[in-house]
Amino acid sequence: MFKQIKNFAIASATLLPLLPLSTSAELADSKSLYDLAPEGAAFVRIVNVTDTTFSAEIDGKAVNAAATCGISEVVWVNEATALPMTDITVEADTLYTMVLSESGTTVEQRKAATDPYKAEFATFNLTTDATVDVVTTQGLRPVFKSVAPGASQSRPLNPITIGLSLMNESMQVDMQEVSLDRGAVTEAFICGNEDELTFALSSYRN
Repeated sequence: MFKQIKNFAIASATLLPLLPLSTSAELADSKSLYDLAPEGAAFVRIVNVTDTTFSAEIDGKAVNAAATCGISEVVWVNEATALPMTDITVEADTLYTMVLSESGTTVEQRKAATDPYKAEFATFNLTTDATVDVVTTQGLRPVFKSVAPGASQSRPLNPITIGLSLMNESMQVDMQEVSLDRGAVTEAFICGNEDELTFALSSYRN
């Protein structure tokens, strides 16, 4: 069973020659989900990389995602529900992330994490042309190196609250301090392009 902890608002930075870059992101309201989800349900959310707001109904549940790296709330759906714009039908106890881009729809599937004592951190590079490093804001120690466009990386970490930043050859984009909680999965979705990086964070617990 998955339970959403929080979504974070979007932040971005645009390349400005010779000027320092910084970002701020306001924490969205926390919301626990799935208290009423039946045994064997599946879970679906949208990450919208297009420049148009997305709204749909999946198995009778309204799903809405703002434009430009917007993340919807997670909704539960019945097993074998067909995902719109794909040929996928969902399986029980699986979280499906539908990524909408100008080139089409891709789907990432995740089962429950296996280590309840670790935090899991993942990043998804949804840009078309920017290879990105994820580093600690203080000390610039690498967390993920050279995440290519269209690629993702993940790793278990000891639980910690830490400042993280995105870096490429042109800029550094600072995220707010991120709480990597025991038994939770925190994901960074990177959008935009090599001259303007945008990110959104989402965290949930099994």
